[in-house]
Amino acid sequence: MENKPMSRRLLVAVFAIIGLAIGAYLMPQVNPYFASSPQLTRGEARSIVDACLKHQGFDVSGFFNEAIFIYDHSGLDYLMGTFGVKPVIDIGREDRLPLSYWQFNFYRNVPKDQQQEIFLVRVSPSGKLIGFIHVLPDSAAGDTLSATAALQMAQRTLQNWPDIQVGDFKLEQSSSTQKVKRTDHKLIFARTHAALGAGAEVLEVQIAGTEVASAVRYFRDPQDFVTASGVVGPTSLLINTISVAVYVVLLFASLIMFLRKYHEGEIGVRTGLWLGGIVFFTLLFYTINIWDRIGYGSGFGPISPLYSKLIATALQVLFGYTFMALLVLGAWTVGEQFLRLDRPKLLAGVDSVFNQRWITQNIGRELPVGIACGLMIFGAIQLVIYLIIHHLGALPRLSYNNISAFEGYLPFLGVLVSVLVTVLFDELVFRLFLISSLRRLLKSSALAILIAGVLYGFFLVFFNETYSFRPVPFTLIPSILLGLGQGFIFWRYGLLASMTSGGVFAALNQIGPLLGSAEPYFIGSGIAGLMLLLGLLVTGWIGGRRGERFDYKPETEPAHIRRIKERVRMQKELEIARRVQLHLLPKEQPKIAGFDIAGACLPALEVGGDYFDFVDMRDGKLGIAVGDVSGKGVPAAIYMTLTKGILQSHAEENPSPKQVLSKVNHLMYRTIERSWYVSMFYAVLDSKRRLLKFARAGHNPAIVFSSGQSETRLLQTAGIGLGLEKGDIFTKTLVEGELQLSPGDTLVFYTDGFTEAMNRDLEEFGSDRFLDLLHRKNNGSAEQLVQYAFEEVRKFAGEHPQHDDMTMVVLKAY
Repeated sequence: MENKPMSRRLLVAVFAIIGLAIGAYLMPQVNPYFASSPQLTRGEARSIVDACLKHQGFDVSGFFNEAIFIYDHSGLDYLMGTFGVKPVIDIGREDRLPLSYWQFNFYRNVPKDQQQEIFLVRVSPSGKLIGFIHVLPDSAAGDTLSATAALQMAQRTLQNWPDIQVGDFKLEQSSSTQKVKRTDHKLIFARTHAALGAGAEVLEVQIAGTEVASAVRYFRDPQDFVTASGVVGPTSLLINTISVAVYVVLLFASLIMFLRKYHEGEIGVRTGLWLGGIVFFTLLFYTINIWDRIGYGSGFGPISPLYSKLIATALQVLFGYTFMALLVLGAWTVGEQFLRLDRPKLLAGVDSVFNQRWITQNIGRELPVGIACGLMIFGAIQLVIYLIIHHLGALPRLSYNNISAFEGYLPFLGVLVSVLVTVLFDELVFRLFLISSLRRLLKSSALAILIAGVLYGFFLVFFNETYSFRPVPFTLIPSILLGLGQGFIFWRYGLLASMTSGGVFAALNQIGPLLGSAEPYFIGSGIAGLMLLLGLLVTGWIGGRRGERFDYKPETEPAHIRRIKERVRMQKELEIARRVQLHLLPKEQPKIAGFDIAGACLPALEVGGDYFDFVDMRDGKLGIAVGDVSGKGVPAAIYMTLTKGILQSHAEENPSPKQVLSKVNHLMYRTIERSWYVSMFYAVLDSKRRLLKFARAGHNPAIVFSSGQSETRLLQTAGIGLGLEKGDIFTKTLVEGELQLSPGDTLVFYTDGFTEAMNRDLEEFGSDRFLDLLHRKNNGSAEQLVQYAFEEVRKFAGEHPQHDDMTMVVLKAY
């Protein structure tokens, strides 16, 4: 940014501040995580739980315990759909309904098929006790109460319940269950109100024998809500299936391309292994940070809870974290190689970071831009969400696979993990790898960014931990816009800029709910996240003001980067050689009265060994040469150029093809290596006499289609290749022929690249197909016949690579 005018930098800063202000203002109004965020820490909630258990006379010192913060997903969905987003967020923040809570589970690690004693205690975000559950084994003994006595006991429980109006709750259901040594009673009291819609606030009391085994307060949405809401339906299933498919395809594509590039020796894996390892161990530490949540709600048959948790962790590490790390490895190694070949300047910032050069102009250019763009995208996405909620009728939802920042033992670690995963996974996979790969495939940067943005939007539907909407297709809108914005930043400013922008966006989405809590511990964690972003900004500013530009030095440059640079240099040189070689071929088709002549050459590689030429001679004569060097690539191109020069220097004054080829052979033999040779068909057309003299130095015979005849003739005179013998045998072997041309005759000179072209089944095009296509198009012009031959061979080959040069000259007599 140091080279930008001050006014432009100020304008970017202003837009960044505006983006932050818009996001900070709108986020609490549209983000459902602000509804019922905890106002007390895990430890403070545990104190309330311990007091409750002590008051009840229970000792849980020998129990395993877990603490998780739970949102009532379906309840929030229903209320937001009925009353709107902002009113429900206000209800949750004021703790008027139990829409979220801390839940503490106490259990012994015994197999699940063995009945055990379990305690569950729920504490509201503001610290109110809203649930106590004591699960007793069915075999536990207890006295038996009558239904009337059980009702009285439940009513006393309601009267002692804090912060409720007992008169608002009416008995809705009462049932009894006979156990082995006791009778259990279940009583449900419900409060209905217009402010609750078709839902109800419920107090459920269960009595085991003479003990109040559970008393739970919760919100109950209508029974048919989930089905009617469209949360689960064919559209949702289809979009989520596409989301998973995007991940799976990218995983396999990156690994296949990685293995291919690794085999070619064009990539370095050290940095990729580091990045994959960082992702893996970051997620592993995050698992420890949210250990209580792992395996919640899942089980493995009769296996005990603790062992079930360990199995769930192992599966998550094996099939989740490992695959993500492998995807990052493949994405970096392949994407880096593509980008170093196509736009290496986009890696300038990360090169500086990976070499631990923190105060450089590279970082000074990309880091502040990334922070500014992240703030603008944050505000823009919040504005888009606000618009689709208030103008399109979409409803925000809590993502079921999301774990809030409040649950971790260290909330700031949750912020850091979100940033690192976004920076190292999303940006490397969807920006570096996907955009670079698509651009190579589609030859269009804009189209690559568009497709990558759309795929990123679908990916986030299932794997998203930030935004989810009902109906599900609305989730695609902010997600795709986010992908397009990040893609633009990547291609315009560099990978470090997009990584920074994505990291800022991810951090703010985690920091916002933390700052929305009234608990100082959570606020402090949010402020720590903001300090991290401020530190990045200061680093970038210092780098821009005082840093030097970082570039690899020859002695410090990684080997794979040297190989990539060497390949880039060679590609540029080969492209220059290709242009030079094509420039050596005839630029215009000859114009001779009574004849139509056309020729073309298509090398298999950047440069090739095929050759055709036209030599203007005296008295209206024209020399026609078609040659093929016995090889491909740069050596063949050099010998082709040499052949052209020798032929041009001897052909203009000599009308005899045999004499010309003999002189060319003599000079080629003195120059060419013994393992190489050149085949050539050389003819001289006398347009006045309509006579063609020709000689064939080991080349494919010319094909003649005579007017009024269905059979073809081959001009197959004797001769060996140029450069195989110094001259005596060559001249004795070479035979010169003549052909009198009549109106309607067609001659085709060609190289074996046509007949030996193969498709993916390794089937050759062959002479029969070649003759057949020439017959079919023989009634057109020479140019049309040449183009038709090339097109038919390309259609036959399909995606199979061209393995030999193809050259053709057509002469038609009128």
